[in-house]
Amino acid sequence: MAKTQDFIKNVIDKRLASSAPIDHYKKDCFKTCKEVYEDAIDSMKKATQDVKELNYYKANMDIGASYTYLDTCRDCIVDTKDNEPAFEQFDRWAKAIASDCLSKVSKEYYKN
Repeated sequence: MAKTQDFIKNVIDKRLASSAPIDHYKKDCFKTCKEVYEDAIDSMKKATQDVKELNYYKANMDIGASYTYLDTCRDCIVDTKDNEPAFEQFDRWAKAIASDCLSKVSKEYYKN
């Protein structure tokens, strides 16, 4: 969650605040990514609480939601057809974390 907050602050917010020219579609895309990444953080916080409460089914749903939020940003960035290595790298990392969490939560759910 902290790395996602850092990405929003250090990449997305800086690009939105930059004086460099940016087309309206890409600007809207960055705003969308910021919003859905914040939603992903909220979903991961919920999932963390769900795991503490041993509610693995709900945790699975919340982690799945965060993965969907990541996909929303990825789709937007891909549609811009611009090379965005920072977003691509972050997307790979975040999805790997989400997949790992889903795997662990599923194992716990089916263990019980």
